[in-house]
Amino acid sequence: MTITVDPDDLTLATDNSVSTGNVWFNTTTQEIGIDPSYDSNMDDDGLTFQCLYSFAKEVWQANQAYAAFPFPFTPLGDDSFECIEGWDFEGTDVEDKTTRHFVKSAGWNVRNISGAITQTWAGVRALGNADAVTNEATATYLDLGEGSGAVQTLEGSYISDTKTTLPINEPFMVFRDDDGSGSLSGSDFDLTGQELVLYIREYGLTYARAGTAALGVSTLENVLYSLPIGTISTDSKISASFADANGGSAPYSGMSIEFENSAQSESLGSNGPFNFGVTVAANGGTVQQVYEHVQAKLLSATDIDATTGGTATQYGRLLAEFVEFVGDTLITRATDTPDAGGSGVYIDNFLSTQTALCQMTDNTGTVRVFPTLAPITINIGANGQSDTDSVYRLYYAAADAYASAADSFGSATAVLVDDSNGADIGGDVDSDSDYSAGVITKTYAYDDDQAGSGSGGNDRSVVLVVIGLSGAQYVTAEGTITSSGVTLSAAPALERNYDNPA
Repeated sequence: MTITVDPDDLTLATDNSVSTGNVWFNTTTQEIGIDPSYDSNMDDDGLTFQCLYSFAKEVWQANQAYAAFPFPFTPLGDDSFECIEGWDFEGTDVEDKTTRHFVKSAGWNVRNISGAITQTWAGVRALGNADAVTNEATATYLDLGEGSGAVQTLEGSYISDTKTTLPINEPFMVFRDDDGSGSLSGSDFDLTGQELVLYIREYGLTYARAGTAALGVSTLENVLYSLPIGTISTDSKISASFADANGGSAPYSGMSIEFENSAQSESLGSNGPFNFGVTVAANGGTVQQVYEHVQAKLLSATDIDATTGGTATQYGRLLAEFVEFVGDTLITRATDTPDAGGSGVYIDNFLSTQTALCQMTDNTGTVRVFPTLAPITINIGANGQSDTDSVYRLYYAAADAYASAADSFGSATAVLVDDSNGADIGGDVDSDSDYSAGVITKTYAYDDDQAGSGSGGNDRSVVLVVIGLSGAQYVTAEGTITSSGVTLSAAPALERNYDNPA
């Protein structure tokens, strides 16, 4: 978007029409006209209010005929003005955008001849780069907190109109009082107490959402609001088509989003339970498929809440994003439009092997994670494999800082290390359910406390014991379980002395 900033690029239309210039001040009707089609000097995207104000000053200064009439503007700053003394922009209705659309980089009030405000226009500018957007007529829209999905019909909005070009720099009417009485009636309205939120969303691209609340604005005024949208780019985490992700095929067709009527108690493996207020039913999908489905639903102009009897309507296109990838990890974020169940977002029934790739924010705003499952690999030597009486046992080492001496290797009351399912790691080698071709594989809940308070999340020293009868001698192997796991190898010597003639 290129915007005219130099008043020298403007030509005064002496007959109050585009046939002789691109800007005119009709002193009879007190209407200001703008039409860039007169010549190529003024850009088609419009002009800044400061440029228009400066041009008006030059016209009033140089022309005795104009100076005989009240000057049309009062400046309140580079981005804030007022149309005064009954002056207004040309158009048959205050919502007519033909002329006002060309006024950029400012907000303004319109005051009638008595000095009462009849209109307030807020300027909205997007700071960032949205060059990746291919269909700005649908990708860019704005909401003034009216609470409906029909965002294109906002007063004074050129969003989703063919005259809108990116980046966004548009005026929006937020107050109308036709007679200036201070008492609203008929088509009058007051949206100045609402938050103004700009959205840029196109499936397959990263989304942007920015509002005036983040600027510390509680009341919309006749100023320019610059909203940061960052850089819109290709979303590397989306590969499914919109039709599929929106529910057109499995697993997406079985997914749903529920804004719960009451807090839901859920656990992440052995961590929890925690309370959540939103449930995303994943239908066995991967974390990427969950993300694709949610992003598709955030483009919906209708209620996306699948909860039976939900008390709030959740228009997808007006919701803040509540799932995001950080690297390859999908993290849910608290929703800012919760139902009675709370703001935390839980993902249910996603692919079970991807727990390390999913984190969830609960109703307290705390990000919850699944326990770290550290792999334990136990290699059994040939003699231990061939001896059908071979057993193995995994103990905490006596040197372990988190286990008492009574619980550790070297004590008659030593306890076995538990796997992530809470079962002791030990037993017959060849009949162990996790044994295959000389290798036993287990998982260890690294974040859980075991054999000592505060041991969760800490490395643990362990001792592996393997012993058979007729084929394998007694052998130990030491190691340390870290968050990445541990590999222990025990190769018993061949037993040559055991004898039980029975």
